[in-house]
Amino acid sequence: MCITTFYPFFAGIGTKQNLDVFRKHLLNPDQFRLPYPVPALPKDDPNFDPTGFWEGPSWPAATSHILEAFATSSKTLDRSLLPDAAELIKLAADKHLQPRADFFERYNPISGEPLSHFRDYMHSWWIDIIIRHIVGFEPQEDGHIKLDPLPMGLDYFLLENVNYQGKNISIVWQSPDKPKEYENYLVGYSVFVDGKLIHNDEKLERWMEE
Repeated sequence: MCITTFYPFFAGIGTKQNLDVFRKHLLNPDQFRLPYPVPALPKDDPNFDPTGFWEGPSWPAATSHILEAFATSSKTLDRSLLPDAAELIKLAADKHLQPRADFFERYNPISGEPLSHFRDYMHSWWIDIIIRHIVGFEPQEDGHIKLDPLPMGLDYFLLENVNYQGKNISIVWQSPDKPKEYENYLVGYSVFVDGKLIHNDEKLERWMEE
């Protein structure tokens, strides 16, 4: 077993009958859910080496693939897994936000120590995860707007001035229970198209434009 065990879900061919691979292995703290996930090999593998090359370190590029696979599978196959998908994203992203937002190529998945000599090794997959699974904006081929955010527990976020099939899209969340962060926007979960409000909800929940 290795990190590619989860790649069928990344490719979109995993089924509901196979979801236990996440519960039994990805979420297992003795295997892949280490303090700085997701390792290339599970911790209980006899060949696991947290400072080796592909024998144990967590690689942000590969980790982003697994986060994407788990988040999308949770949304489409079993929504009871949504809180687990959100927690794994928070756990994986936390390392890359301290002391500033950046990436090294690979990390010790137990200590979080960078194992490469250069930083700012950024992967666009992480941007995609933020847009689609944290903000919740799921682009559609027909141009409709679909929102389906994970329950991240955030007080606020703003995705502003996105060019989406010829339209200018802004999506903002401001918790009704917290002070406003963005004075020019409403409280709640709001969508603006070309400056016009088309959706506002007090809850951070999925929504599809009619």
